[in-house]
Amino acid sequence: MQAMRESRTRVTTRIPKLLREHLEQAAAFRGMQLGSFILEAAAEKADSILERERVIHLAAADAEVIARSIAHPPKPNAAMRAAAKNFKKHIRVPA
Repeated sequence: MQAMRESRTRVTTRIPKLLREHLEQAAAFRGMQLGSFILEAAAEKADSILERERVIHLAAADAEVIARSIAHPPKPNAAMRAAAKNFKKHIRVPA
């Protein structure tokens, strides 16, 4: 069975000479080619940013408020009942 090859695309950028030398030195310490080093570093940074932005951090008191609200939701007020009625009128939910 032939292995599937990942689709690839090119990213081109210009960087200052001193930064390139800096990156080349760091790549050499890791025993890596410059391109591989840059890809690995960029992927690690992207993962870090995405994880930080996707995770909601709550104080213990905030988490307790949310847990209580889920366990004991408030009774629907007039606005909530109207929204539910409007939802049922316009949205078909499969059974």
